[in-house]
Amino acid sequence: MLWILYVLDRLVSLYIVIVLVRVLWSWTDHFPHNPLVRKAYRPPFVHVLRTLFRLVDPVVKPFRKFLPLGRGGMFLDVGPLILMLILILIQAFLRRLMLALDTSAGLGGPW
Repeated sequence: MLWILYVLDRLVSLYIVIVLVRVLWSWTDHFPHNPLVRKAYRPPFVHVLRTLFRLVDPVVKPFRKFLPLGRGGMFLDVGPLILMLILILIQAFLRRLMLALDTSAGLGGPW
């Protein structure tokens, strides 16, 4: 049971990094004359970007419905921020659960 929680914790960490990379890419995407941006839209990098968008955008979309851009003077997409906050809370719960299970079993693991 403990190893399943550990794997879930690592997957949540990986997804947080993926969301962060997606956010950082969205900032650079608005500069078409940047050589990095031009290179990224050629194979094989374009496949990595498409995969990145497919992993993050469907999950962020519900948050964007509740907080649309431009409403009330808000021009910042806070959907990924809310998603990352939820993921961090899930990760904190998983880590507390691992600690509780580890303490009750007396294993003394690294977490």
